[in-house]
Amino acid sequence: MIEFSLEADKIFLLLLVLALSIVYLLKNKVRDFPAGPLDYPLIGTNKFLQTNPHIRLTRLKEKYGDVYSIKLGKERAVVVCSLEGIEEGLVKKSPVFGGRPKEFLPHSFFNGCTDGGLSFSELSMKYKIKKDFVLHSLDKLCCSDILEEAVSREAEKLVVQLLAEEGSCDLSPLLESTMLRIMLFVVNGKMYPANDENFQEIWRTFSMRAEEMFKKWPSPSVPMFGSLRQGNTLEFLERTRLHFDYQRDIVNRHKDCFNPEIVSDVIDHGLVMLERYDDMGQLDQDELDSLFVELCGSGYRQVAATLLWLVLYISEIPEVQNKVYEELVSVVGKDRLPCLSDQPYLPYTCAVIMETQRLATVMPFMYPHSTTENTPFMGYQIPKDTVVLFNLWSLHHDPKHWKHPMKFDPERFLKDDSLHIPDHYLPFGDGLRSCPGESLVDIELFIFTTHLLHQLSFRLPVKADLDGECKDFVLKPKSFKVLMYPRDTVATDPYETEAQTDTVVCFIDGQEI
Repeated sequence: MIEFSLEADKIFLLLLVLALSIVYLLKNKVRDFPAGPLDYPLIGTNKFLQTNPHIRLTRLKEKYGDVYSIKLGKERAVVVCSLEGIEEGLVKKSPVFGGRPKEFLPHSFFNGCTDGGLSFSELSMKYKIKKDFVLHSLDKLCCSDILEEAVSREAEKLVVQLLAEEGSCDLSPLLESTMLRIMLFVVNGKMYPANDENFQEIWRTFSMRAEEMFKKWPSPSVPMFGSLRQGNTLEFLERTRLHFDYQRDIVNRHKDCFNPEIVSDVIDHGLVMLERYDDMGQLDQDELDSLFVELCGSGYRQVAATLLWLVLYISEIPEVQNKVYEELVSVVGKDRLPCLSDQPYLPYTCAVIMETQRLATVMPFMYPHSTTENTPFMGYQIPKDTVVLFNLWSLHHDPKHWKHPMKFDPERFLKDDSLHIPDHYLPFGDGLRSCPGESLVDIELFIFTTHLLHQLSFRLPVKADLDGECKDFVLKPKSFKVLMYPRDTVATDPYETEAQTDTVVCFIDGQEI
């Protein structure tokens, strides 16, 4: 009798598990929802995001089509790989697909300001005001001589530093440090020395922010895994608080010497906006602090990664490197350094930069989007709050649009010796969530590429891995070292470069503040 009871209990448990599994599958199956690979309860298909996600998610379209779904934690996310789907989601239905996953970022990232910054705030009138402000201020700065001079000076310093290197060198920390210091100059108006203590703390804080942000993805929908990946939360919170205090102090110093006739950085533009009431009273000081902090850390890792890829590609293909050098010498000569006014006359050099952006696609999925309402999409019905990944890496490697897509070929961006930019080239995304720093990135990439290749040639001591690795949403080359040799062109005078003083925030009574 006891044995029968035990057998009955086993059968009951088996039926219960079967019933719960059926309920689970039915509950998570959405009618007319894109198909995708099988998943496991709780774990889902997160494995596709762990190693080479750009390659894994692109390969899945061969079986499931250009629009499919994967399981992230408890929910299914949609992956969009085609040009038609990306254009419909990012442009035609930009407000509907312009949300952010609700638990993607904790409020601690913005010191408790729930709608802080720009990239992760919800679409609204406030978002539009902030986006228009960032576009306007960056465009104004990009048209000024101050920015070109500052970026060129940093490029010269980097060349001098590389010329002094003995043996092979890892460019990654040098480029990342330089690009972050440029962003801090753009926002705060101060060019920090690389060894400045405040700069080192800011760099470490932004590195932690990137790590923590990636740890939240895709773990927000899997609480028990998310809790295991919190890291040193107390240190992160303290660093965030100190960083916001430091940023507020810089803003206050700008206010002390503010002159609306002299606008030289993003904070100055922000003060002008408030004075003219261009924000219509929508932004308070906490939101501006969040916006300034976010801008300081925006894009520097992506620009550094793009330059790393460029050096890696041209080191693998010496004929491309030599052709760039020949074009630079024919236009710029050997007696001066390249400048922005040379850009229209250097189509091949610009094509090399664009081909690097295409082949590398350093933000392969951009940041995750989510739907703000139920919507039809590419023949499917997508529910509200569905996470959507727009696979730009797949688009930039689609043989329907690119001949031999895995080959580095700058000629694909040239037509009759002039630049040709196809519609299926979207390194900055598109629509409401497109990157507002495109003009700034273009200047940085052009100046650093031309300065480096005008004065140096690069060679790899050993063959490098070209697959790359996704780290904190950015696709970077795997660690490599490169050998550098001086070209037969103008050499920067290291004493002259070091003698130039850094831009300061402002002076009061002759004292830097």
